[in-house]
Amino acid sequence: MRVVIYDAEDMEPITVIKLDDRWVQMLKQGREVTMAVTPLLPTSYLEEPLDWERTYQISRCRLRFERIMKGDKLMMWICTTVDGESALLLRSVFLPGQQSAVADERERAFRKGLGAALGLR
Repeated sequence: MRVVIYDAEDMEPITVIKLDDRWVQMLKQGREVTMAVTPLLPTSYLEEPLDWERTYQISRCRLRFERIMKGDKLMMWICTTVDGESALLLRSVFLPGQQSAVADERERAFRKGLGAALGLR
């Protein structure tokens, strides 16, 4: 399930992630889920000796589902976090309406790169 994560304080959207159904059920039961987050890239360059503990710090992102009512009968869920900076490090996904445009762009970039590699342009 794709989930938009909102900041718990100002309700600004942070990112969109794909959650396993198990996690969604735990969140809907009112439990808070904590995800381990590791940066994909080092936070410092190799100009100084590499300190693995400092470079690849593992942080956490706590997620919670909150119920909201839309109208009289429609109950919806919203996913919030107080760990906004950590949420930005989660692997994001595109919304369904964005996927065809992203696929087209990737295909165009692939054709352009292949043409350049083959010397066609």
